[in-house]
Amino acid sequence: MTADGDIVKTLGTVGRAFFGGFRTLREVQRRAIPSILSGENILVASATASGKTEAIIAPLVARVMDTSAGGPPRVRILLIAPTRALVNDLAARLEAPLTRLGLTLGRQTSDHRDKDKAPFVLITTPESFDSMLVRDAQQKAGKVTDHLLAGVSAVFIDEAHLFDSTVRGDQLCWLLGRLRRLRQLDATSQKGSIQACAGSATVGAPDDLARRLLGPRALVVRVAGTREIDVFGTSDNPVWFPLAPSLRVTSLRERLELAPTAGFHNRAERRIWQALSGSGSVSMRKALIFVPTRKLCDMLSGHLAHALPRRRNLKVLAHHGSLARERREEA
Repeated sequence: MTADGDIVKTLGTVGRAFFGGFRTLREVQRRAIPSILSGENILVASATASGKTEAIIAPLVARVMDTSAGGPPRVRILLIAPTRALVNDLAARLEAPLTRLGLTLGRQTSDHRDKDKAPFVLITTPESFDSMLVRDAQQKAGKVTDHLLAGVSAVFIDEAHLFDSTVRGDQLCWLLGRLRRLRQLDATSQKGSIQACAGSATVGAPDDLARRLLGPRALVVRVAGTREIDVFGTSDNPVWFPLAPSLRVTSLRERLELAPTAGFHNRAERRIWQALSGSGSVSMRKALIFVPTRKLCDMLSGHLAHALPRRRNLKVLAHHGSLARERREEA
């Protein structure tokens, strides 16, 4: 088996920028980096927080840097995420290592418009990707010339399982096909295929997902394991229960708050405070609360913002797509 240090060395300066502070790689990184660095189209399927992002983007950056030295600034790597919030998360995560490499990073969404800077790595959503394909081209003598995305050599689809068997997934497949066609038609583009990779949580049929999104020859790097999840129980002495296959659905539902029902806001407040005020292994510094509607998000966040600070110096923020950009990004 190749040592972690040797795998990092194959990435050159990119390896130091992304992994220099780590003595060991994650299992998903050991298995994915060599295949992606060799040019394969890869779907990486592993549990949340297993290191998939670095396992994919680091070898893509290393490959593209080797083939795109010199010339004017162009978008070379396109990252596609399902939501604007995930676009922002990716940008925050990748900014430091890319800056260490002297590479530029940008976002193109309805909130951020960095495409005109032609960053080396551009992060976007399927909808903004579609808009760029339509709008950002010049034509000369009936031929497409100097399209914004004509220099893209690699595509990374984040959270690919969210596109599986959906209308947006079908849209994304068409968009990737249009991008490949654009490379053939644009007189200024570098010829050659576009490497496409994706990261996904564990799914039932990753091989099918890989073929649909990335092409018929796409491979799957699958790392077994799931993220450990505990369920908070309701009692005067709160207990966390492991979410195990043996836990019955009826038993799980007893520990969920059904919304909106009478007294929901007060019950939710008590549950959240129990979790935040516990001692030892049950204590929490922060809580992320999901609700089914935007209206309920506004109502519950307003209630908690009034009630919880009376118990402790806590800040409560709401997040959904209808809020102003400044409020969403603060959250």
